[in-house]
Amino acid sequence: MSVLAPLPDDVEVLVFDDSPEPDLQAIIARFAKKMPRLSYRHNPTHSGASLGAGANWNALLEASSGEYVLLMHHDEVPLDRDFLDLLRERLSRPDASDAYMLDLMLVDEELRPIRRHTPRWMRRFVPGRTPTYLFRRNVIGPTGTMVIRRSVLPRFDPTLRWLIDVDFYVQLFQQNIDWMFEPDIRIGSVQRSEGSITASLSGRLGQIDAAERRMLAGRYPKARLWLGAPMGAPIRWMETLAWGVLRTGMRLMSRMNVS
Repeated sequence: MSVLAPLPDDVEVLVFDDSPEPDLQAIIARFAKKMPRLSYRHNPTHSGASLGAGANWNALLEASSGEYVLLMHHDEVPLDRDFLDLLRERLSRPDASDAYMLDLMLVDEELRPIRRHTPRWMRRFVPGRTPTYLFRRNVIGPTGTMVIRRSVLPRFDPTLRWLIDVDFYVQLFQQNIDWMFEPDIRIGSVQRSEGSITASLSGRLGQIDAAERRMLAGRYPKARLWLGAPMGAPIRWMETLAWGVLRTGMRLMSRMNVS
C-alpha cells in the first residue's frame, strides 16, 4: 500500500524533507494536484544545514492539524490495503483512546515479512505497566507504529540522537494515557541499513548511547536500572540472557512459519 494513495478529505499528509537535496519535490508534485491536503517542505536553509531528526519531527507535529497524528519515517509502510479504513474506524468511535499501538513487522525491501518486531504480549504489557523498561528494550519500535491524539503528544528532544524515540515514548506513557494495542493493523519496517539513523551513527553508536544514558539518568532517576546504573548490572545481565532466549525462539518460529 502507498501512503500517497487517494485519501479522504479529513486526512492530511505532511512531508518534511530533511535531506541535503530536495529529491522528493518532483515526486510529491505529481500527487499534490489530486490531493489538496498533501504538502511538502524541504528543510535545509540557505546555508545548507538541515534541522536534524528531532527538530524535523517536532516541526511535523507542530504543523499537523488533525486530532490524531501518525509520524512515519521513510522506511516504514502500512502493510494492509484497508489500513486507513481500519484506522479511521477505530478513531471515530465515541470511546476512542488517546493512542493506538499498531502491530509491527520487520520486512525486506519487497515488503515480505521477516518476523514480528516483538511479541504481542510485550507490546500490550510493557508501555502501560513499566514504560521505563523501554530504555532497555524498545519493544514499541519506530514512531510509525503509534497513532496519538495531538492533545497528549509530547515533543522530541533534539539533543538526543539514539534514544530520541524511546524518550518520546516514556514521556507519552508516563502521562497514564488511555491507549489500545491494535494487532490487526500492521506497519512494516523495511530492514535496510542505508539512510537509517543506525547507519548514520555507525562507529560512534556505543559512545553516543552511553552519553545519552548518563544524561537521561538525571532526567529519569527511577529509570537508572535500565539506563545503566552500576548496582543494576546483575539484573541487566539476567535480562540480557532472557532476551537472547526470547529472540532465538522468535527467529525459530519465524523460520518455521516461512517454511
